[in-house]
Amino acid sequence: MILARVKSTSRITVQNTIERSILRTRLIDHLVNSLNVPLPEATERRLFGPIAFPGKATAVIGIRRAGKTTFLHQIRRNRLQQGIAQQRLPHINFEDERLVGLTVNDFSTLI
Repeated sequence: MILARVKSTSRITVQNTIERSILRTRLIDHLVNSLNVPLPEATERRLFGPIAFPGKATAVIGIRRAGKTTFLHQIRRNRLQQGIAQQRLPHINFEDERLVGLTVNDFSTLI
């Protein structure tokens, strides 16, 4: 019985490792793609108040279809105009079907 448990556990570990490897590859592909694709054109929106703080990540939250992604692209365009390299401005869309199954624990493991 102990041998059966070991085999079962090792299969689960191997399967999780493979899935993490696939998720890692998909996440890296997504990041690389976000850095190599030009930003989409959009109407510039006026910004009120501070939207960024030095040394902090920017997260935009809100209801569906409110323009969050467009707003993030605007922030990225502004930062590019300020001279920040595009390689420092990645964008991850977690609604991408290739990232389905990625959990908070997986993401923290991948980082």
